[in-house]
Amino acid sequence: MTENPECTRRSRPLVLTVDDEPCISRVVQLKLENAGYEVVRASSGADGLQKFISLQPDVLITDVKMPGMSGIELCQHCEQYRGRWPFLIIVLTSQLDQESHDWLQSDPLRIYHPKPFSPREILRAIQDYIAGTRCAVGAAKEGDES
Repeated sequence: MTENPECTRRSRPLVLTVDDEPCISRVVQLKLENAGYEVVRASSGADGLQKFISLQPDVLITDVKMPGMSGIELCQHCEQYRGRWPFLIIVLTSQLDQESHDWLQSDPLRIYHPKPFSPREILRAIQDYIAGTRCAVGAAKEGDES
């Protein structure tokens, strides 16, 4: 098994937050930066998609209800890159229809947190995901050495 260079390309995991409410993304940013993560913010789905493609983040956190491209549409565009690098999607919203809820629940690499949300729970979800990703990369390295 070969090492996945995308998993180990940076020393600090990168999180992209996309929300049209700056105060929400700022709260998330402060919590994650205090925990050692690099955070980039976008204020729209279109801006978020552009940053997602260019930065290849480890985690995407998005709101659903945004003008222009919704968070669900953003997620669907980002999912086209699933095989290129590993990433987790976290969706934060106060309103979610049943179809979107079912779609979010259909993949373990998508997590839904209702608003109001706990920044501590978001951090815990990211830490669990990053720990699992790094363990998988470590196991691949050990397999290469034998």
